[in-house]
Amino acid sequence: MYLKFKVMTDPSCPVSTEKINENAARLVAFVVLLLSVIYILTGFIWIFVLLSFDFFIRGFTTLQISPLKQFVKVLASVIPIKNKPVDAAPKKFAAKLGFIMSLVITALYFAGFISVSIYISYGLVLFASLESLAAVCVGCYIYDYTQRLFPGLR
Repeated sequence: MYLKFKVMTDPSCPVSTEKINENAARLVAFVVLLLSVIYILTGFIWIFVLLSFDFFIRGFTTLQISPLKQFVKVLASVIPIKNKPVDAAPKKFAAKLGFIMSLVITALYFAGFISVSIYISYGLVLFASLESLAAVCVGCYIYDYTQRLFPGLR
């Protein structure tokens, strides 16, 4: 059975009062994509330690100290990024999923399951590619489905 849902990031149906710049979020996703590919090629696990920290800050706090967000702000001062406001709630949920994936990748690496951690990082590369290159936020779709199944879950 095929179910089709409209994603709740539509401006006519706000999920939260907090907004973020979708174009800046896509640029952050591109940096995540690049860092994940560097991990796959080099095995430098500290990239995912940083990503875990960054995803945690963006997903679970309101602090403005996310390293990737700060990097994108500096980049935005050089390359003009058009502001495209979208609801923050689905993007925060996607960051929470990114945190879980990054934490699992890091834990598997330190547990000796390096090849498994690399395979899972391919999934993160896929999700970051979809977000940054095609404006498809898989975490936002998952958020939409969870809101329909469990209203109020954030």
